[in-house]
Amino acid sequence: MRFITILLSLISFTSFANNNNYAVEHLKLTHSELIVGQPKNVSTYYCTYEALSHNEELSRLSFQGRPVECLSTLESFTVSNYPEPHGSDYIFDTDTTNVVCRSMSSWGDDGAGTYRCTITKRSRHISAPSTSVLYFKTKTFEYEVKMNNPINKDVLSCPPESDPAYTEGPIKKDNEIVGQATWCYKPSSVGDPNSKCPEPSADDIFVAGVTNGYKTHCFNNPDGTQCHIETDETGSYFMPIQYASQEVAECKEPNQDPNPDPDPTDDPDPEPSP
Repeated sequence: MRFITILLSLISFTSFANNNNYAVEHLKLTHSELIVGQPKNVSTYYCTYEALSHNEELSRLSFQGRPVECLSTLESFTVSNYPEPHGSDYIFDTDTTNVVCRSMSSWGDDGAGTYRCTITKRSRHISAPSTSVLYFKTKTFEYEVKMNNPINKDVLSCPPESDPAYTEGPIKKDNEIVGQATWCYKPSSVGDPNSKCPEPSADDIFVAGVTNGYKTHCFNNPDGTQCHIETDETGSYFMPIQYASQEVAECKEPNQDPNPDPDPTDDPDPEPSP
């Protein structure tokens, strides 16, 4: 009974937190932009990870999944995990390579096997001049991914035959806590249509997250619109350099004035001239 009570509380909290029209808040996807995936019989494998020379956190992770899920989980972890191997004077700058995996051995035609994967991350010094040989430092992280013990089961996959444009997914809606991922979506549906942001530039400022979880930060534009910036799952984001001199603003609903009148009462009619 206590478990059921806690579960219901979590469901209620999730519904309260997602109090807008989005089914998936951090992707800005509405319910109408999602369709159910196609049932498909696939082999899943017991996926394990070994960090060959560094961070052991991922080595404790294992789960049953398809080969593509085994590799994408590694990519999600390494891209979102920003270690600082060069000391506190250096901060993460960029991934200089995507996760590159090469097959060491394989079995079957679905990509299952053992892989050796690497990613190179670059850090930059917080105060050294950009011309200094110490300004950038890079480090390569290497993992071994193993897929064993296949099990056949029915899963939902994207795109469904009914609409091949829904290529992304499957994912869960924000209010779905248990069960398998169900929903497919179009890549073009991702994003906030009410957001107007500058084009990304090399001068944009990396803001490290102080709390975990996706969040939206808003900045006001001179024309009255706003730029809505979604953080990653660590709470971090890149702030356009154009907003460097302003504080984060309150996020407004569409057509709501980003600079409301502090005194909303009607102004009195002017006194008639004598």
